Amino acid sequence: MAEKLKITYATLSDSNEEIHKGYEAGLAEARTLLGASYGNFINGKWITDGATFEKRTPIDGSLVGTFTKGDRSTAKSAIAAAKAAYPAWSARPWEERVKLI
Repeated sequence: MAEKLKITYATLSDSNEEIHKGYEAGLAEARTLLGASYGNFINGKWITDGATFEKRTPIDGSLVGTFTKGDRSTAKSAIAAAKAAYPAWSARPWEERVKLI
């Protein structure tokens, strides 16, 4: 199994080409997500109903994404789903939970 590289600010000054390739690949993947629309993920479903808001980068004002606003009802639904999922989630081995996160 290949060793995973942890890319940090400090490692970017390293001359290891593999670190820089990993960074560039991650950056390219992150850029594909910019400008997309995102809902609230509750109980295994994306909820996109309701008002939205935009987030822009302070660097150049470009669109980071459009996000669905949550309200009190959205929060209550998310809390109820989290409480219902907690017993099964906490019973999973920690290694499996880490992979999912």
